[in-house]
Amino acid sequence: MGIKIVVLAFLILGLVFPQDQQKKDNGILTSFLQLKEKLSQSSKFLAFVVIAGKSCENCEKALFIFQQYKMNMEGYVNSYFMDCDQMWDQVFEREHFAACDPKNSNIWPIVQFFKPPAEDYDPSGDDTSSKRQPEVIQYKDVFQENRLIDYSKAIMPLFAYEVRTEQDIQKQLENKTLQNKIMLFIKENEEIPYYFKALTSHFRYKIHFCVVKADQELLDQYKIEDTPTILAFRFIRQKQSYKQEIYVGPKRIQSAITFFKKYSSGVEKKDINLTYKPKTESRKYNITMIHQFKDIPQYFNSDQGVLLYLITDQTSTDDISFETLQQIHKYSSFIEYFKTYVDSILIYKYYQNQLEVEQEEFFNLNKLNLQEDHLLFYPTGIKNLNSFFKVRAKLSKKQMISEIFSLMENKEDLLDEEAIQHYIKHAISTNRIATSLFIDTKDKQSSELLFVFRYLSNQKKFRDCSSFGVYKDITKEYQKHWQIDNLPFIVSFLHNIGDNNQLQTAVYDSAPDFSYLALHNYLSQLCFSKEKEKIESVLIAETNNQQNFDKYCGNGEECFIAFLDYSRENKFKIELDLFKTLSEKFRNQKAVNWVYIDGRCHKQLLKRINLSDQDMPYLLYYNSKSWKYKIMEESFVFQNMLGFTQKFMSKKNKKAGLLKLQDAIDIDEKDCELQRQKKYDL
Repeated sequence: MGIKIVVLAFLILGLVFPQDQQKKDNGILTSFLQLKEKLSQSSKFLAFVVIAGKSCENCEKALFIFQQYKMNMEGYVNSYFMDCDQMWDQVFEREHFAACDPKNSNIWPIVQFFKPPAEDYDPSGDDTSSKRQPEVIQYKDVFQENRLIDYSKAIMPLFAYEVRTEQDIQKQLENKTLQNKIMLFIKENEEIPYYFKALTSHFRYKIHFCVVKADQELLDQYKIEDTPTILAFRFIRQKQSYKQEIYVGPKRIQSAITFFKKYSSGVEKKDINLTYKPKTESRKYNITMIHQFKDIPQYFNSDQGVLLYLITDQTSTDDISFETLQQIHKYSSFIEYFKTYVDSILIYKYYQNQLEVEQEEFFNLNKLNLQEDHLLFYPTGIKNLNSFFKVRAKLSKKQMISEIFSLMENKEDLLDEEAIQHYIKHAISTNRIATSLFIDTKDKQSSELLFVFRYLSNQKKFRDCSSFGVYKDITKEYQKHWQIDNLPFIVSFLHNIGDNNQLQTAVYDSAPDFSYLALHNYLSQLCFSKEKEKIESVLIAETNNQQNFDKYCGNGEECFIAFLDYSRENKFKIELDLFKTLSEKFRNQKAVNWVYIDGRCHKQLLKRINLSDQDMPYLLYYNSKSWKYKIMEESFVFQNMLGFTQKFMSKKNKKAGLLKLQDAIDIDEKDCELQRQKKYDL
């Protein structure tokens, strides 16, 4: 009976072996080379590999379990499914992966875990040192999702130093290889949370991690009241000391990643405030040697400009920096003008007589002389290896700006008296800032300011929080209407205030300094405030009484409600994580609240909407103004939840098929925590 139920669910959900166009999304692999490439690209993470085909009794069930596992362990473990039927069709692949031989179908599915080595896995295969190869672990337990998840948590890698005393901590703080530190405080025999293990993989080589097995005296010294607790140490360069911050967010990976990013790469990040000033031109630039030509585009950054320095085998790579590049005559003007636009230098050494096909095509297509070094500038947002500005001598700043400007995509709205109203309204309705540039195109400096504005609008971190609009040659009358004294003028429209819909604005007040650094810091400040506002506005709360429910889902509010089963602790945590992740997907859209309810504790509420507490979880949309609701009929997996929620976020959607309650939702006040302690009356 159990197998029939699983197979039936499998058929209803339409989970079949994917076609080629789906492989990238769901982890299906069809060759050993694909697997090798995946393992080399993500060598910091534990990898989970299922080996099976379609010709075995349990293979469809195996695929179903794999997909559930992959969804629940996203961000923690990299998951791959080797489709042996397609792999075995490629004769040249067979010698590499005998496990896919149809003769072995009686033992499918085979499960292997690849645990990262102490050092990076070398994808070239040239270094066969055992310490650089992933450890292959054969899984021999029952092939069930919960057992697989528990096993994964137990073997997940931890890239952290173990310390026990104050002297040990100070020794770690003195290590300035990675200046910022993250320390997990636990008691002697306490387990390390698996989300922390995953975070050490996400930020390996970017943050210095420690696990502190502390006694009570050490916990008291660092004012830690409970364990496990994460304490971050940010290095303040001016004071040559550390600033401490306790992580108080949800104990899950998506939220923690946002927090950890502040400490990533060992670079001090200043708190943004109203007196925040641009950094000086004395900056730290990342210098990276590239060994594989094909890897170059991976280093292009949607928020930073990149310099690619192509050098012949006659050029030394020693001491290459912005300063040394500036001393080369043909590069000096560019470095002087654009050093604030760039954060990274990539260095690639090529050999004229040993070019690979793709290298030769690149040089020929772009007419680059193989006998010379070349400095190429890739502006922010560029992903195409052939879309660059070649730095060369005898170009004026205006000519350089013109060439680079033409490479970047136009991300701005062109505004006029009518369009600006729609532009502002649309930005605010999607919970974004509307950053607007008013400019006189006859001004000699206009082309440079338009360039700066476009460069900023192409940075993903700014596009995520703001729209960009340009109003050219505004009339004197309309200039007076917008209270603009002089051009150029930059203002950001933030949101409406009060019932009369007055606009709150943030005027750029550092004119006439319209430099890249000054405008970058202006936008950074606004986006920082906006992100903080979004985080605080996303309400995810448990509710167990009417007053609490009305706070989030009453008074005409729209909300999404998840009915979860606390009695199944592990499953509950995974489902709550899914619900929280779902809420974060809609931060930039209209305001709705997110509430979860213990369905076992509030059985009567479930009965009122004809639901059983035996079939949880449920996802429900509820409009407290109309008392209308709709229940998600599909299974509680993220893609289904996302599709269900999107229907109610769309303005075009008429929300057909809603049911209506006789009156508003009424929740009896119960001590659900006490019921949980009693382990429920099942």
